[in-house]
Amino acid sequence: MIDEKAKSLEKEIGKLEGQIETHGETIKEHEKKLDDYKKDPDSQDHQGRLKGVTPEIREKKIKGRIEVLEKQLKNQRQQQANDKQKLETAKKELEKLNKDRAKQ
Repeated sequence: MIDEKAKSLEKEIGKLEGQIETHGETIKEHEKKLDDYKKDPDSQDHQGRLKGVTPEIREKKIKGRIEVLEKQLKNQRQQQANDKQKLETAKKELEKLNKDRAKQ
């Protein structure tokens, strides 16, 4: 029973480590995308949403896009933090199982 639980935890730990790394990569990509957009929205306007609109609409679209990118970043950071918490819990549980196994 302990061995099955330990294997399950080891698998979960590996999965969480991978997810945390992926979140980190996605966060870096989104940070760059946000920075690039803030520096030069026109160069990042691949769908032409900023062309041919009034200055007021343009500013609204730029502000809206920045908010979307910031929200995506916030979500990725939160997901990464959640996974880090789960990882620490799983590691502690595995450590406890290993100690219990050594006592037997």
